[in-house]
Amino acid sequence: MANRAGENLAFLRDKMGADKMFGKIAFAGALACLCAMAGAHLGAQDLQKLKHVASVDSSTSAESSTSAKYAASAKSGEIVESSVPKQRGKIFARAHSLQLIMAGDALLHTAVFKDAEELAKSLNKAKAESSKIDSNASNTESTKAESKGAESKKVDSGNAESSASNAESSTNATTPAYYFDPMFDNISHFIKRADLAFYNQETILGGSALGLSSYPAFNSPQEFGDTMLRLGFRLVSLANNHTLDRGEKGVRAMLEYWHAKERAHSDLCIAGSYESANDRAKSRIYEKNGISYAMLAYTYGTNGIKIPEGKDYLVNVYTKQMLQDDIAALRDKVDLLIASMHWGVEYSFVPSKEQREFAAFLASLGVDIIIGNHPHVIQPIERIGDTLVIYSLGNFISGQKGTNKRIGMLASVRVSLLSAKELKRKAKEMKKAEKERAQGLNKGEADKNSGAQEAGAQADEKSTFLHRVRLDDVRAELIYTQYDSNMRNFKLYPLRKVDDKILPESKKIYKEYTKIIDNDLVKIGL
Repeated sequence: MANRAGENLAFLRDKMGADKMFGKIAFAGALACLCAMAGAHLGAQDLQKLKHVASVDSSTSAESSTSAKYAASAKSGEIVESSVPKQRGKIFARAHSLQLIMAGDALLHTAVFKDAEELAKSLNKAKAESSKIDSNASNTESTKAESKGAESKKVDSGNAESSASNAESSTNATTPAYYFDPMFDNISHFIKRADLAFYNQETILGGSALGLSSYPAFNSPQEFGDTMLRLGFRLVSLANNHTLDRGEKGVRAMLEYWHAKERAHSDLCIAGSYESANDRAKSRIYEKNGISYAMLAYTYGTNGIKIPEGKDYLVNVYTKQMLQDDIAALRDKVDLLIASMHWGVEYSFVPSKEQREFAAFLASLGVDIIIGNHPHVIQPIERIGDTLVIYSLGNFISGQKGTNKRIGMLASVRVSLLSAKELKRKAKEMKKAEKERAQGLNKGEADKNSGAQEAGAQADEKSTFLHRVRLDDVRAELIYTQYDSNMRNFKLYPLRKVDDKILPESKKIYKEYTKIIDNDLVKIGL
């Protein structure tokens, strides 16, 4: 009996491993049964562990109604939203699993930040009026309290200018010159409920002191970065063809801003542009829900602007050697490795030959997720072995004209840490496959077709790395940037909720663009 109890305890311990999502209560019944079966046959140490696992804090009683739901979700592989109140809007978390959401290019033309300037003026005016109401109400109450000989009481100002009050809280009671938050009201929930969120900051945030500018040499308000941080973005690519638009001075102004934000947000990961060679050489490793991760970011070029001599660290312009060296330095140190690639042909819905070549190369080096940007339109999502490739997310927000450039994509994926058992099984499968390929080549059975040879070589390369995470539940949500005829009132919408008043033939357009990303891998809708 003691042996059987020990086996059952080991089984339960395994069930509680990295790849499971059962809550405490889901285990309670099984643990109680085990205790009854084993009784005194269990050692004191194991009994104590069982009591610890089975104990459920009274404050989590609401979880019991959803435990079966989570048990089912662990089996089916679906993310299930909890009826338990969310903390900060997050999806109910499970250990060793996270949801990553990715947005595309933030391309801030003059029209975008001019609109944000008007929003800031309205906000500041409302805040001033709200503050005045608060002051008057407080003074009135104080006078009443004094006349009664009682202590003065603080008075709630009620609902007066509640939007201004909320905005004041979100902006830390500052008076911003630019206020972008309302532009994202309709899609912010997608971002806030994820564990990690990525976007590409296409235009540098050098700030007003540098002089704001638009195409072709961009420099944008730093308040936009504040909005992105409030939304929940913590993975930010700074490597793109506009990084050097305002020269080294612009890069350093941008980095000064982001480094200040890093000090305020320890989980903020910026990549692709650095202030020195030593800064670039640092390994930036983070952790979320028990999963360690890192991000690298690169661009194909800088629009012909030469990087100052000896200062290649200002922006990562990729070569295969650079990619190989950078990835080798990080790959074995993290569970999840992400690469942001600024690549491809602008306004093309089809990945270029170079995109596919570098995607295969990155997969061969063990990158888990490749996030593509630069084309300013959406492109497909595919797998290369165990590597997820999002060729282009399109624009997140911009002042570009044309339906194709106003439709972007939010993509999400669930990342789960593989258990030791899964890793062992996977390693055996890889070893077997490698042996079979080697035997086939030795016997001269390799396909002579050049295309097949290339694909085979890529398959051989990509199979040499044992990925530590599982990527599943890949989803995509098309988004649309709306603005009026005067290039004002910018607002992002889920494209499926846009009607013909906003976008003529909206349903037809939605179907057409969905076809670009719809395949067996991708589920449409977040």
